[in-house]
Amino acid sequence: MNVVQFTTLEQVLNHYNTVLAAPFGHSELEPLHVNQQQIEQIIASLKTIDSPINTPTQWLLAPK
Repeated sequence: MNVVQFTTLEQVLNHYNTVLAAPFGHSELEPLHVNQQQIEQIIASLKTIDSPINTPTQWLLAPK
């Protein structure tokens, strides 16, 4: 069963920008410390990556 916690890239970035304290123990996560404009710039930049990968298929396989 897959549980979807986030449906947009903005939700993911906001989550990691405001990391909550771990419910117990210690969290290794640290907030990104970026503002809304920077989040929008990150999303815009990532949306430009839409080309297919132009590389031999064997380079994309996990090592045996």
